[in-house]
Amino acid sequence: MTFNEITSILLGGDKSQWTAIEDRGTEVFAYKGDPLLRIEYQGHEETETRFEEEWANRHPNPAAYRAWFRVYYGPSLIDKKLLVFVDGYRAVLPMPKAGTTVVPQADYRFAQIVDTLDTLDEYLQRSRLTVEADSLVL
Repeated sequence: MTFNEITSILLGGDKSQWTAIEDRGTEVFAYKGDPLLRIEYQGHEETETRFEEEWANRHPNPAAYRAWFRVYYGPSLIDKKLLVFVDGYRAVLPMPKAGTTVVPQADYRFAQIVDTLDTLDEYLQRSRLTVEADSLVL
């Protein structure tokens, strides 16, 4: 699989093409079309770093935590994305562009894949974040 093919799959943001399992504190999202492509999140170990931004702390539970989600193909690290857990881990949101409340389309699509609780869109609204216009070419 080429880097461009991986990028296209991630930009597709189609959660139905991924399967999620938890293994010893690591959440793994494996791509059904080629299980060598996967996204990993190391449980709460990496999320203990508090995150302070108005959009992230405006929920009933104001605690927010940053988390790295890593994309692998086989043993190779391909990319990593910084997402934020909000409202007591009830949602995971992509970061907006610096100094704005606008989320890049590619980061939104990535967050769709790892949105296991189906709360992404609801919490984007609650956080008063918007997603940039869809200008991605798949």
